[in-house]
Amino acid sequence: MARKVKDRKYKHDTDTRIFVSRVQKSKQTNKLLYIAQINRKNTEAIKAQEKWSVEFSENVLNWKHIYKLTFQFTIDTILRIFQYKYLMRILGTNKLLLQCNIVNSSLCDFCSMYVENIRHLFWECQHVQHLWSQLRTFLNDRDITYTVNFHNISVGVTDNTLVASQFNFYYYTGKILYL
Repeated sequence: MARKVKDRKYKHDTDTRIFVSRVQKSKQTNKLLYIAQINRKNTEAIKAQEKWSVEFSENVLNWKHIYKLTFQFTIDTILRIFQYKYLMRILGTNKLLLQCNIVNSSLCDFCSMYVENIRHLFWECQHVQHLWSQLRTFLNDRDITYTVNFHNISVGVTDNTLVASQFNFYYYTGKILYL
């Protein structure tokens, strides 16, 4: 019995070595890591995924679809890295930076009224709400149906009926944006 466990461990180590070797030789390291994340067979959720589920009061989010959105809507590596950090909840907000003793306050840099976490920084802050209001107006003026809310802004649209509207919006502005 102990032999089988040892063999399984060896196979896992071999798979890991092969993967690390592929990543080291690849010029598309980020893409390989994203593909590995998407094809992940482990049923255990990533800690960040659990936090998003609690944030949205949803037990089931289509993470495979969410991770693919980044590659579908932008080719810019910096935006892809930003989106990955956002989804993994590792952006340097003041709340996180205070825990690392890098800043002296966890208050928002823009409003200085509330703790700066991801939700506040990208949705609740009064300065950011002005941006979302302008986006709603822009979309309404062009008869584009899109619900601007924290869920859609954070993990993208999961409703396939909105993809055509999104495509028209991207085409109209001439920019690739992640909503």
